Amino acid sequence: MKHHNHKAALIAVTSNNDIFYDDGAKGGLYWSAALHAYHVLKDAGLQVQFVSENGEWGIDEHSIIPSRLVSEEDVKEYNDKEAPIHKDLANIRKASDIDPSHYKIFFAAGGHASLFDFPEARGLQELARTIYNNGGCVAAVCHGPAIFRGLDDIAGDKKLTCFVTSAEKEMGTSAILDKFHLKTNEQLIKEIGAQLVTPPEPWADFSVIDKRIVTGANPASTKSTIKKAIAAIFES
Repeated sequence: MKHHNHKAALIAVTSNNDIFYDDGAKGGLYWSAALHAYHVLKDAGLQVQFVSENGEWGIDEHSIIPSRLVSEEDVKEYNDKEAPIHKDLANIRKASDIDPSHYKIFFAAGGHASLFDFPEARGLQELARTIYNNGGCVAAVCHGPAIFRGLDDIAGDKKLTCFVTSAEKEMGTSAILDKFHLKTNEQLIKEIGAQLVTPPEPWADFSVIDKRIVTGANPASTKSTIKKAIAAIFES
């Protein structure tokens, strides 16, 4: 992949880090969604700045336990506190402190916790809107597309994918969303009038680009989503 020095990207993450799962584990940033995006962006020569609505973040505790969705390698990097991503996460800033003119890509990482704050995250949404209107790209993966709930002006006429309701049911999280009175990604996308593109299989790599908006269906789609965003801005 080409290198694009002196270019920068924002990785937006949820500020919510409360108990979410039935076993008492906390929700938060889904680790691989940030990690994989971070590496693709850095490998392409982009600077990366983490941002959340209030400058705080926490991890989705299920996303750092090896499973069919979580690799041993990703968990190892989380546990390696000397890894560069931890330094950059420690320098996370709140949305109101970011100058969007410095960035060409806005990427909303996932995690169920995003459903709590992204739909009303006016600061993050304004960053995304400005970057898009300046000719940049807005991308989101998994539950990250919840950010578009307040971005109907740029996304309402687009094709979007997301972590779909069938995946929630298979994962056993539908009842948890109901308990917290959270709308699904599908509901949020339909509310802004966007066209939902359902992945052929909930867990496989699936990403969609429409103009300069790129969405991915699940954590496995993070790399393809970011690569499409980079190509749309720097290689078109």
